[in-house]
Amino acid sequence: MNGLSAAWRAVTTAGHDGLALAEPWGLLGLLAVLALVVTRWLSRDRARTRLTHSRAHLFASLPTGRPRLWLWLVDGLMALVALLLVLALARPQLLGAPDPHHEEGIDIVAVLDVSGSMRAADFKPKDRLTVAKRTIDEQLFERERDRIGLVVFAGEAFTQAPLTHDTGLLREFLAGVRTGVLVEGTAIGDAVAVATNRLRDSKAKSRVIILVTDGDNNAGALSPDKAAELAAEFDIRIFPILVGRGGRVPFPQQTPDILGQTRYAYVEIPTNPALLKRMANTTGGSFYTATDADSLETSFQTILNQMDKTVLEAGPLVRKKIDLYPLALLAALLALFVAFGLRVSKAQVAP
Repeated sequence: MNGLSAAWRAVTTAGHDGLALAEPWGLLGLLAVLALVVTRWLSRDRARTRLTHSRAHLFASLPTGRPRLWLWLVDGLMALVALLLVLALARPQLLGAPDPHHEEGIDIVAVLDVSGSMRAADFKPKDRLTVAKRTIDEQLFERERDRIGLVVFAGEAFTQAPLTHDTGLLREFLAGVRTGVLVEGTAIGDAVAVATNRLRDSKAKSRVIILVTDGDNNAGALSPDKAAELAAEFDIRIFPILVGRGGRVPFPQQTPDILGQTRYAYVEIPTNPALLKRMANTTGGSFYTATDADSLETSFQTILNQMDKTVLEAGPLVRKKIDLYPLALLAALLALFVAFGLRVSKAQVAP
């Protein structure tokens, strides 16, 4: 019953891309059906009972009447039954759009630096973290066909959101991300290891870590190079994005000025682009730098386009297949009942 209802919904609902036959060899049964129909029609006159009578020629002039038409209809219905059975044997299927919940899509873990340096005000409208969160929301969480996860880190790292298709849940978790919650520092290696652990058992065609950071590794138990090697073992690519110009940047101070406005002082924030490049090279990813909101958005778009191309080259996305043979069997059964009803009523003839 479930198969029948699914088939009916597939036929009556838009959103499928075409029709395919799972067992096309079943169409060979059409030859047998055609042979049976031709044999039936050719043998009808020879199989009919003959009446011997001295004036039999007078019967020939009588009208044949409606029973003969009903007989033709019964034969047509039986031929239709045979054709529907052949069609069911070939297992027609509707091909739906790529299944967003199938395991062979793209799995992405965004690894976001939430150390204090992400409060630097060289990214408008507010700071680096605000722009990074907005970009992740707009670029990643709009991809409903991919599973997205979120790892945040400072001096330690943890999973903020596991891999999921639930964009509402992801946005809720991202909204709560802020600086000053974790131990201060920049544990890039530990963060990548946490993300790798989330992706290691994934069956997706493409598994990716997008690392957004503005500093150099200065905390954690695992070095970034070792973490990159671990990711490479599981065929996970790392795409680091270094945000900020580096050097001296405006940084908000705790005490406001005499007008109550936020005071800024220029602070030196160390970076290590060479380290991030090595991590990308180790895993087959690419390294990017972003000095403003536009370049950060462009970096995300370039990474995502590259991933889409990789999946396309790996083969088409899995499409949901809906069997239609239950409908064919149901139609054959109904046609058989109608033919049987006609045969015992309207199509009865005397010899």
